[in-house]
Amino acid sequence: ELSKDGGYAVVAEEGEDVLQLEIEFLSITPYIKPGTSSEADGHVISTLGSGDVVVSCELRDSNTGSLLALMEGERQIGTEYKELSRENHIENLKETFRTWGQRLRARMDAARAE
Repeated sequence: ELSKDGGYAVVAEEGEDVLQLEIEFLSITPYIKPGTSSEADGHVISTLGSGDVVVSCELRDSNTGSLLALMEGERQIGTEYKELSRENHIENLKETFRTWGQRLRARMDAARAE
C-alpha cells in the first residue's frame, strides 16, 4: 500500500529520508474458542470477522532510530459474516494490514503536502 501507484519506495537499508516502519499484531482475542471446527453438532459456524486485535505501528528515523510516531489501538478483524476457517482468518489479517497501510499512506501524503 505504501509503494502502490507511484508511492513510497520500500527499501531494506537505512539512509537519508528513510523511515523505519514496524507494524505488528500485539494480541488477538478470537470471537470463537480456539480449536472449534466450522461444523459443530451439525451447525455451520460463521463469525463477523476473526476477533479483536491490538495493532502497533512505529515510525522511526532510520539513521538514528529516534521514534517519530507511535500509533496503537484495538480494532475488529473482518467486516462480513463468513464461515469459520483458517483461510478466512488469514484473509482478515491481510485485510487489516492493507487497511493500516492505506491509512499510513494517507497520513504520509498529507504530511508531505504541508
